[in-house]
Amino acid sequence: MLDFGVGFGKIFMNLKNPTSKSVFAKLIEPLGGLIDKSKQKRKCKTLSDQQWIETGLLRILSQEISGRAFLQKLYDSGQMFISRSLFFETLKSKRRLKLCQEINFAVSKDISGSEMVDKDPFTHFSELDGFDIYAGDGHYHSAAAHDVRKAGKKYPTQHFYAVDLRNHTLTHLTLADTSGSRKREHDIHALKRLDNQQENRDVHVIMPFSKLGSKGTLNNKYLTDD
Repeated sequence: MLDFGVGFGKIFMNLKNPTSKSVFAKLIEPLGGLIDKSKQKRKCKTLSDQQWIETGLLRILSQEISGRAFLQKLYDSGQMFISRSLFFETLKSKRRLKLCQEINFAVSKDISGSEMVDKDPFTHFSELDGFDIYAGDGHYHSAAAHDVRKAGKKYPTQHFYAVDLRNHTLTHLTLADTSGSRKREHDIHALKRLDNQQENRDVHVIMPFSKLGSKGTLNNKYLTDD
C-alpha cells in the first residue's frame, strides 16, 4: 500500500529530486515533459499546473474522506500550504479540465508508441488490423456533500472509462450527462453521444461494454447493441 506520509513527503520530488524511486515518483513518471508541451499550460505562481496535477493524484490515492481533511494532511506533512478556496476553485477550471484530458490522451499515445506495442495480444489477428479495441465500463462514486439535489435526492456521480486492449492504457471517456431532469445516463446513450462528437471517421472502434450495464459496438458510423 502507498504510504500516505511518504507520498506527501515526495509530492514534488520530480522537481527537487529527479532520481527519487518512491512509488509516487514511479506513478507520475509518464507525465515527464508532457505538461510543458501542453497547449493548455499556463503560468501560475500560487499553484502550478504540475503541482495541481500531482496534488490531484495524491487526493485520489489518499484515505481522507473530505477535501479539507486532505489539505490539512498535506500541510501537516510539511509540504506546501494550499488554501481551501484555491484548491476548490481550481477544480472548477475549464482550462485545467482540458489540460487533464490532453495529458491523459498524451500519456496513452506515448505508451502506444513504446515497448507496449510488442505486447499487443491482437497482433497476429490480421482481421483486426485498422481497428482500435477497447473495453468500456461505467463507474459511480458517492455524491459530494455540496452536490445539487434532484427531486430532493442526491445521485452518485457517474463516469465512463475505456481500457485500450492493445496497450492496456485507461482513458476517461466522458462524465454522464445529467442535464435537465435526467438523473443518470445509460451506457448506450453516452456512447451514441460520443459517436456523434467523433471527428476522425476513418478510425474503426470495437468496444464491448460490461455485462452488468450494457454491451455495444461503436464504429465510425454507428453503434448497435450486441
